[in-house]
Amino acid sequence: MVFRTAPLPSTPLEASWDTNFQPVLPSIVICISWLFFLCLTLPSRAPTWRLIRLASFPALAAIAIPITFNRTYTLGNPLRDLALPTITWTIMCKVVEICLVYSKGGPRPIRPFLPEASQPVSQMGASEYAQYEWKEVDFPELFSWDRFVYGLDVLFLRRPGTSPVLAR
Repeated sequence: MVFRTAPLPSTPLEASWDTNFQPVLPSIVICISWLFFLCLTLPSRAPTWRLIRLASFPALAAIAIPITFNRTYTLGNPLRDLALPTITWTIMCKVVEICLVYSKGGPRPIRPFLPEASQPVSQMGASEYAQYEWKEVDFPELFSWDRFVYGLDVLFLRRPGTSPVLAR
């Protein structure tokens, strides 16, 4: 028969109230910093950057997933221990989004333009809202402040109406 009862544990499961999460911190910092670097490369649609993003997926998954299943990592309380899989799930959602969903390039920034204008509007006037046309603009240079802000935006912010679990 395929279905059997699970064997009983030989010793009872003991809860430890001592915290042991310091070994997790380097893994989380590595994942977040590597994801931020990948966010900086998102505007590039070059095959090299696309392959780097795709190749980063298994490495980041191999670093993040063991945090969930290793029971030696604890925050000192079974209820607080649920935070570690939650952090891992959040990191894995971002890894899938950046490495796989955005494999052909990230979201394009848009700016308001007045009709027949070549430059975006710097100050929006309330009386001219109906006249604005929203157009895509070029991405900033790789190591510039604007690209840094773009990377932070993609990594940490959510757009209204988007789910971190099920994208529409």
